[in-house]
Amino acid sequence: IDRAYSNYNLVLKGEVKLSFEEAIEREHTNLEKEKLNENDFSSTKGRQYYLSRGFYAKQLEIWFKLFSSNQIFVTSSEDLLSDANKTLSEMFKFLG
Repeated sequence: IDRAYSNYNLVLKGEVKLSFEEAIEREHTNLEKEKLNENDFSSTKGRQYYLSRGFYAKQLEIWFKLFSSNQIFVTSSEDLLSDANKTLSEMFKFLG
């Protein structure tokens, strides 16, 4: 929810004229109307998706089909914000 609300606020600055609740309802309606699931953003036609983009595990499945797990480094923005030096050190170690 935090990620979705943050995205909503970024978009709100430029183009969204809906409340957060209305934007979430529109997302749900658009997904049903276009018969999309939360992983299918190939035909979003410029629509804003807030909740669906937060299902990271489903999105990562695509990457894990293309690359082995030892080729993918996953961290959270919370880790980066709370201890940037440690997180960057882990990332640099991963990259070699």
